[in-house]
Amino acid sequence: MRKESEAPRDEIRRNGDLSLDEVVVDHPTFIHLEQMDKRAWWLGVTKKGKDVHIWIQSNHKGTLTVEVTENGIGAAEVLTDQRPS
Repeated sequence: MRKESEAPRDEIRRNGDLSLDEVVVDHPTFIHLEQMDKRAWWLGVTKKGKDVHIWIQSNHKGTLTVEVTENGIGAAEVLTDQRPS
């Protein structure tokens, strides 16, 4: 996240194969989406000093797990979808 004195920045990064790797949007809400590996994404959203972090992961069997943490601390709410992909 930027300091108030810095100009907003928006950025899209791609992997070598041009697939999406990371997206950052910095006005007026800060949004950061990043691919952590082939089966995991992290999403952070900050607005008016409040944060939400979301981890989205799937395993080799196609099980999807989503963890949501508010204000960057505390226990995460875990949602698991075990339907076949």
